Amino acid sequence: MDEFTLVSVEEKARGRKARRSKYDAMIDQFMERGSPVTRVDGLDRSAAYLSLVIGKRIERRGLADKIKASCADGCLYLERL
Repeated sequence: MDEFTLVSVEEKARGRKARRSKYDAMIDQFMERGSPVTRVDGLDRSAAYLSLVIGKRIERRGLADKIKASCADGCLYLERL
């Protein structure tokens, strides 16, 4: 049988903090602006991929009824609903 050691502790170690997506800042900035449609430039991925990933992030944050990410002519757009 493998050897192991049991150690008494006062409390359980805290888990990892919830990690923010690198696209959360983009979503936050869009929500602060008043524009109904915004094109997002200067990204390192294809617009189609980003609209999918950011769309999932929008859903996870519970904002699907307020904004959406879409792709048209190779550009990424954030739109208010």
